[in-house]
Amino acid sequence: MRDLLARCRKLLGPNHETPRNAEIMDLLEELCDQLGMHFALEEAFGYFEDAIYEAPQLSSAAESLRQEHAVLFCVFCGVTEIAERLRYRHASVRQRQELAEAFHCFDAAFCDHESREAALIVQAIQDEIGVGD
Repeated sequence: MRDLLARCRKLLGPNHETPRNAEIMDLLEELCDQLGMHFALEEAFGYFEDAIYEAPQLSSAAESLRQEHAVLFCVFCGVTEIAERLRYRHASVRQRQELAEAFHCFDAAFCDHESREAALIVQAIQDEIGVGD
């Protein structure tokens, strides 16, 4: 998924060559599939469960992060909807900017979310082993 995100950042970045609309859409569809799988795996296999079992005071933060999955996925679906509208026609500079802005808004929110998930796991581990006591 990291590679797909990097490719999207490059294609939709300020210094990109003008990609074909279908190329952007194909990449976003692939990323959508990976994103759905990423969230499903985190939820199905209890990504936080072991850490939270050891640090139950973090359970509300973990639940809040888990609930963000649906919101982030819906935001990304909005990005793909913009791209889909452009798929079979020539996109204006403004339409490409709208797509790029929507993607970068999602990307920033997703990176922040992933960072907070990682910080929660680190906090749970630190609490478990007593770091900072």
